[in-house]
Amino acid sequence: MVTTAPTRPLHWDERFSFGIRAQYALPLGNAASGAPLDNAVSGVFLVGGEVGYLLVPHLTLLGYFFYGFPAIADGANATCPPTDDCSANMIRVGVALHYHFSPEKKWDPWVGVGAGYELLSLAAADDCTGDADLAQSLQGFELSAVGGVEYRPGYNFGVGPYVEAAGGYYSTQELAPHGWITFGVRIRTGP
Repeated sequence: MVTTAPTRPLHWDERFSFGIRAQYALPLGNAASGAPLDNAVSGVFLVGGEVGYLLVPHLTLLGYFFYGFPAIADGANATCPPTDDCSANMIRVGVALHYHFSPEKKWDPWVGVGAGYELLSLAAADDCTGDADLAQSLQGFELSAVGGVEYRPGYNFGVGPYVEAAGGYYSTQELAPHGWITFGVRIRTGP
């Protein structure tokens, strides 16, 4: 027996949704000058939020913002020298369209596409002198595809996992194609 969440007509001010997300992204492709992105960061933990508006039943337009805490890569090919104090952060901002297949049911699979802008900042300073050895910002536009499933125990609440693939080019002296495979969880209120 399939159970469904209660439904009723929505007024314009009830079409808004708000969500928070936590995700971990694994790097693919290049950082700059042909150097692999995973030589700079081995992964990024991101937290963020979203605001959505239900355009028509099943289809939501949303804006998102993420702040990330990259794990600095180590090893023989790492961008950050072992004698340096290295740090990094990441910002992602953009818009997306999400299609919910069964928003009136308890289990709601969904897919989406998005476009956004990414900024990955890397810095390294010599441990002894404090002199900056590296200060670089990698930034550029990205496109993404995402899919997940949402458990909706009530009309106005959902939670569930998702997987996202994003890719684009960093605008350095030469274009550097890169991407991210992301695993996350989202908590959302709204239709």
